[in-house]
Amino acid sequence: MIYGGLAIGVAGVSLSAIFIRLAGEAPAMTIASYRMGISAIVILIPTLTVFRSQVRTIRSEDIKWLFLAGLFLAGHFASWITSLELTSVANSVLLGLSLIHI
Repeated sequence: MIYGGLAIGVAGVSLSAIFIRLAGEAPAMTIASYRMGISAIVILIPTLTVFRSQVRTIRSEDIKWLFLAGLFLAGHFASWITSLELTSVANSVLLGLSLIHI
C-alpha cells in the first residue's frame, strides 16, 4: 500500500510538467491556482479524518509559519509554471532541479 502511494506520487511529480504544458492556453496563474486547490482538497480530507488529533495540537503561533510556507510554495509553482510557458519542459525541469541544490 505504501509503495503504491509512493509510485503514484512519483509518477504525478514526474509527469506534472508535461500535463501543465498540455493545459494549452490557460494562464500560468490559473494552472497554479487549480493545482494548489485540487491538491489541498486531496490532502485535506485524509488529514482531517486520520490525523484529526494531531491537527488539534497545532499551536496558534505556528499558523503564521504554515501560512508563510504556503506563500513560498505558491510562489514556487507560479514561477515554475510560468517558466513552462517561456521554455521547453526539459529546460524548465532542469532549472527547477538546479535551484533545489543551491
